[in-house]
Amino acid sequence: MSLLSVKDLRLDKPLSAWVACIFAREVLPLFEKVYPKDKRPLKAIETAEAWLRNPANAEAADAVYAAADAVYAASCAAEAAYAAAYSAEAATCAAAYAAVCAAEAAAYAAEAATCAAAYAAAEAATAACAAEAAVYAAATSKYIHNILYKNLSFIIDYKVKNDQGFGNIEAVFEAASDADKEKLLFLLKG
Repeated sequence: MSLLSVKDLRLDKPLSAWVACIFAREVLPLFEKVYPKDKRPLKAIETAEAWLRNPANAEAADAVYAAADAVYAASCAAEAAYAAAYSAEAATCAAAYAAVCAAEAAAYAAEAATCAAAYAAAEAATAACAAEAAVYAAATSKYIHNILYKNLSFIIDYKVKNDQGFGNIEAVFEAASDADKEKLLFLLKG
């Protein structure tokens, strides 16, 4: 089986933010191990997820703005968590750093959602993180595949609900469960 990549999934902006939150949650324990009392990254993730579930909620948008500030303030602490993760295992380290950047991008994307430049900030942050993470891409491709594979059913459900295609349907189909393959066939027939 070939390894799944984000490119195979061709994510739209909201789904990109969801995937960023998924990856951020994966590495949150590394951060919490170093900074057990600092709940700002968790709050930022939860707030971004709340906004993604209901983008029309102005209260959630205000909370996202506050959470984005908290994520920015916690960036130095995230760097320390990244360094700790690197000393433990290089592949996990790269994924941790990329996920922390993705969490920041998701938080800023949600913050910016109330204005016309909604996703420009997320794209800029994601591009910056992607450039830095590219150095570690070879070491992290298996890690990324595993996280995407674990969440593939959610991603397929989202794509089917929103009538969206994939970048590499063959790779997605190969990795999908039998139940998800049926959903994919339905999407392809529609």
